[in-house]
Amino acid sequence: MSYNKPAGDWLEALPVGNGQLGAMVYGDPICDRIQITEKSIWAGPPVPEVPVTAKEGIDEARNLIFDGKYTDAQDVISEKVLGPSHVPRSQQSLGDLKVQFHGRRVRTKLFGADARLNIDNLLNYTRNLDLRTAVATASWQYLEQDQLSEVFCSVENDVVVVRYKSSEPGSIICSISLSRESGANVHSINDNTLVLQGRASHRGKQLGVSFASTLRVQIIGGTCVSDYSSLEISGADEVVVFLAVSTDYNINNPLSPLENDLVQTSTDSVNRAIKKGYEKLLAEHLKSHHALYSKVELDLGASPLTDSCLDERRASMVAGKSDSSLEVLQFNYGRYLLINSSRPGSLPANLQGVWNYEFATPWNSDYHTNINMQMNYWLAESCGLGECHEPFFDFMEKLLPQARKSAEAIGCRGAFLGVSTDVWQYTAFYGHYKYGMWVMGLAWCSRHFMERYQYTGDIDFLENRTFPILKECSLFLIDWLVKDPETGKLVSGPSTSPENEYYTPEREAACLSMGCSMDQEIVWDCFNNTLEAAQILSKKDVWLEEVKQAFENLAKPEIGTDGRLKEWSKEFEEVDPGHRHISHLYGLHPSRQFNLKDTPEYIEAIKKTIETRLSNSSGGVGWSSVWISLFYSRLKDGDRSYQSLSHFTKKLVVANLFGIGPVYQIDCNLGYTAAVCEMLLQCNSNSIEVLPALPSVWAKGSVKGLRAQGGFEIDIHWESHVLTEVSVISKLGKSMRLDYKNIECEVNLKAGESLNVKFNDGKFL
Repeated sequence: MSYNKPAGDWLEALPVGNGQLGAMVYGDPICDRIQITEKSIWAGPPVPEVPVTAKEGIDEARNLIFDGKYTDAQDVISEKVLGPSHVPRSQQSLGDLKVQFHGRRVRTKLFGADARLNIDNLLNYTRNLDLRTAVATASWQYLEQDQLSEVFCSVENDVVVVRYKSSEPGSIICSISLSRESGANVHSINDNTLVLQGRASHRGKQLGVSFASTLRVQIIGGTCVSDYSSLEISGADEVVVFLAVSTDYNINNPLSPLENDLVQTSTDSVNRAIKKGYEKLLAEHLKSHHALYSKVELDLGASPLTDSCLDERRASMVAGKSDSSLEVLQFNYGRYLLINSSRPGSLPANLQGVWNYEFATPWNSDYHTNINMQMNYWLAESCGLGECHEPFFDFMEKLLPQARKSAEAIGCRGAFLGVSTDVWQYTAFYGHYKYGMWVMGLAWCSRHFMERYQYTGDIDFLENRTFPILKECSLFLIDWLVKDPETGKLVSGPSTSPENEYYTPEREAACLSMGCSMDQEIVWDCFNNTLEAAQILSKKDVWLEEVKQAFENLAKPEIGTDGRLKEWSKEFEEVDPGHRHISHLYGLHPSRQFNLKDTPEYIEAIKKTIETRLSNSSGGVGWSSVWISLFYSRLKDGDRSYQSLSHFTKKLVVANLFGIGPVYQIDCNLGYTAAVCEMLLQCNSNSIEVLPALPSVWAKGSVKGLRAQGGFEIDIHWESHVLTEVSVISKLGKSMRLDYKNIECEVNLKAGESLNVKFNDGKFL
């Protein structure tokens, strides 16, 4: 990612991170800015809790909905069921590291005497983010000197590292400061160290996580002295800044903060990093990042614009020129962002990943579980980034105590999670019924646990992590479902189809119903995964019989008289026919309840559903456009899948390639990568399909290192839109069936064995 000018604002800055720390790098040679985020810095409670009247209100609302009194039911839910929302209660920026550079009084051939530093006497400026190294750099010439800055985040030492170098000894003169908009103070503790201390809050209320950051400077040559809140450097050959952050956030019990000395903890981290030295830190960082980033390689052919700056390439693409290298870059960027925002031991990637400059962030930068958090991790297993998936699993398990309490409060066994949560680990429904009356978050997230087993074959993970969370979700859903008096089938509700509304027969806008399609599909998926896991593990528990009975009597989504898949159990008219959520297609993706082979009637209804949404301008936000691409990939329509991704790249991406929806959210970037994977490889328990949705614009290419269920690693090559070669490595020794356009090839390999299969004249060789 290359640019020929410094970042002018945050959406032009370049991201580096280590999972828990994030830095946005501006690369400004006059006054550099590096904005820092630590993922656990959050404003505090109150958090949503289930009201004591919730069970009574749910029962009452169900009866009203079955009687067709939809708006009356919503009034009951508002009055008795939903707790208040406390907005903002946001994740917050740590603050800014700023480096103000000063010119030198020198005589040069180029500028004459007394040349002061300004943008006009800088030459050959460029800044870059190399996705292969996760190092952001900027370089320029000033008074015939070569200047360089480098920034990365160390995973091993949990520090942000910044280096400034000059080709002329003693030429670096600068001031270094660390600041925060509010809620913190900064002071120096010696001539090369600054400390920032504070506590997250909203205008002094909702006191949350306390934090401290230690910044220490190491110089070669020159002097460094403190000016209370800044450091003044003069005559240095090289300047290296080490910054660490410590908080009192306790993931095991968020309401009981850690009692460690935060300044000492962050200072210790800095000291350990300095002891290693810059070169060793960089070498460790490169090795750690490469181990993950190198797992997958996509090649769609070179573009004539590859060496141009990114601003020019984006403008050319918007103007209609093709740039396959930019599409590869966007694919790799999603992998890069997940690697840098979700590492083992960190909190999971939130709505902004780990990069956030605000103090009252849109949607609090929290964990939305009605698609956004899940989309963050759709690429993890298929791109071989299982390590990056771990924070998701860890966090879901941390939620279980509160999730059980929430379920118990409404008379149910098991556990549930509402529409969102955050570091305070609440699980209750809350706020407005349009988004808040929804209990399917944990059940949806449980599918990720099952996918981990399906990709890895890790029986210990299935036994000790997947099956327990599936049990919690299934027990809740058994008790949550009720019989529809008209059909006798089990339905979920009251619930919303996120976050859409319909017209009642009285032409009033409403959103709550019983048996909305998305709920029914998530329940189907959870029960199906539970029974599959139980069979693999030879479980015979009594509660599993309840799951089987509920599964058999579960209401299925229906097809409407207009041929579309019904979003609700009744054939309501949407208030917004182009709504950004197309929640009722969960059964197509990420689930596989509906597929071309087994449910052709549903597939036709789904196609009409998507076409109607798009004709009414759906897909106008980043994550929605990406989800539509994934739908079309599952429908094996590569050109339409590509069209949605192209719309995202041309219309919904800003200067630093962050996706917007309508504000910056990382889910669309990560979802883009997942969508490309689905175009090139799809898998289930029966087969592995290669190039199932290859778009016509990608005539030639290859992909290496994609993962498939069953423990397979797959490389694919194609020419002139036709498969030429597939290489398979088996990690588990399972048999599998390759499928290319319904032409099949059986593969039987022992664990560790590989096979190269050619495709020619319409058959595998």
